[in-house]
Amino acid sequence: MKLEELRSQIAGILEIDPSELTADSGPGAISTWDSMAALSIVSLIDDLYQGELSAEETEIFTSFGAIAAFARKVGLAED
Repeated sequence: MKLEELRSQIAGILEIDPSELTADSGPGAISTWDSMAALSIVSLIDDLYQGELSAEETEIFTSFGAIAAFARKVGLAED
């Protein structure tokens, strides 16, 4: 999957335009990134990963940049 596809899917969850989702975007910067959206994002990554995400892994999902770094690391997304 291309990173832009992941960005689009997460932006869809957050109900924002993908261009608004930058590496620094997170719960404090995007008003729709609330606890329910965070759970939906974790669920999306979990479905794509097809593995078992640990609590430690999901705790780092505090920004799109952190999610993108994880996705690259585990082979979910590429630039």
